[in-house]
Amino acid sequence: MTISGVHMPWTAWSLSGLKELAFDFHSPDVLQSFANLMDVLTSSPGLEKLSLMQAGTDLRLSPDWYSNDSEPVVPPDFIDARGQPRPRYHPVDLPCLQELGFSFTESDLACDLIHLIRSPGVTSLTLEYVKFDCGPLLELLSGDPPRFPSVTHLRLVRLMSIGYGKVLEFLRTAAAKVTHLHVNAVNCPTLKEIAFLSRWMALERGEPLFPKLRELTAEGLSPRNIREMVQGRPTRGRPEKIRMRRRDWVDREDENMI
Repeated sequence: MTISGVHMPWTAWSLSGLKELAFDFHSPDVLQSFANLMDVLTSSPGLEKLSLMQAGTDLRLSPDWYSNDSEPVVPPDFIDARGQPRPRYHPVDLPCLQELGFSFTESDLACDLIHLIRSPGVTSLTLEYVKFDCGPLLELLSGDPPRFPSVTHLRLVRLMSIGYGKVLEFLRTAAAKVTHLHVNAVNCPTLKEIAFLSRWMALERGEPLFPKLRELTAEGLSPRNIREMVQGRPTRGRPEKIRMRRRDWVDREDENMI
């Protein structure tokens, strides 16, 4: 089910038993409550695909509101801006979830949701135009163990406000099993440095990033950047297929760089 640009009384709808769910393009004044979103996820344990694109909830959480135990939910001693008690949220098990995507979504919301879902089977992860500081999000995904240790398809598009160290740790841990990588580094200096980081890890550390990489799709990376990504990798560890935007090519001779 895709709910796109719909302004609806969220509590009047009962969504359950879903396999796919996408919330797209909801204006800030009509966002659903976080409790409603969690109710939908709790009622759909067989969910396989979840996507939020310029959508979310009307509440950002504090870690104090996460509950990892199995005790009954007890409202804490404070209220929200509407004078209503804020509940303590329990993690939701989504064992069938395979695809998870955040596009044009606030980094804080992504962190809140990732904190509260248990989905070790996620194989496809999209982080696209995530708003504000992405550092905490990458740190969360790079935990020990990683939040989604089975990711094989990774899409990174124009992530901002992140340091190279956090990007490197994320790629080294959370992307260890990635076979298909899509990078859009247009107007994004940090993602452009993935090429340098890949070369540095391979030549200086003998530990290439994306050791299982088979297919690379790149936008905003030059042929020289692509060469850096594959340089130093063993022949069998080089991607079998590389896709680039035509405008990223300088001239025909650049093909020899790869």
